[in-house]
Amino acid sequence: MLSTYVVPKNLIERQELGSAAATVTFADIPQTYDHLEVSWYANSDEDVTSLRGVSTTFNGDTGTNYAAQVLEATGTSVGAGSLTGQTDMPFAALTEGKSGAANEMSSGSFTVQNYTKTDRHKHLLAAYGVNERRLHLGSNRWASTAAVTSITLTQDFGDFIAGSVFTLRGINSTVAAATSDVAALNGIAPADIEAVN
Repeated sequence: MLSTYVVPKNLIERQELGSAAATVTFADIPQTYDHLEVSWYANSDEDVTSLRGVSTTFNGDTGTNYAAQVLEATGTSVGAGSLTGQTDMPFAALTEGKSGAANEMSSGSFTVQNYTKTDRHKHLLAAYGVNERRLHLGSNRWASTAAVTSITLTQDFGDFIAGSVFTLRGINSTVAAATSDVAALNGIAPADIEAVN
């Protein structure tokens, strides 16, 4: 399939933990993108089978400036909940304790729209879970008009295990690529492209 649209997700930073760590921070985030995307593949090193929360904050702010809504699927049950006046975004990430299913990791991602705008609060939309146990769709608000310059994820219990991977990408909104760019984007010579329909 040939696409002449480009929505680049540029890798800003990738962190793979060589040893257990309680927090992961993306600092000095460039202010040159339209949106941000954070993804992770991680577990808690706490010796439990329980699922563990991950506190997420912007710019080191731990005041009661966060609110959140979650849609949660656990097994065959579905529920929802909301929180206000929080000191972090509670529905942005989740991990499993190291006594959970063998060789299984928690994963997910969230997007921060218009993170550089200074005339609005910031919104984080997340999808994450643990296979066969839980799926969350989280909507989190940071009640600040400041641009997002850092993001910190903190394991609520224990540390993130060694080998956990966290990535930060910048997303740019772009228009359709020019014809001369098609070859570079898709590895196809312009002479080989024929009209469709």
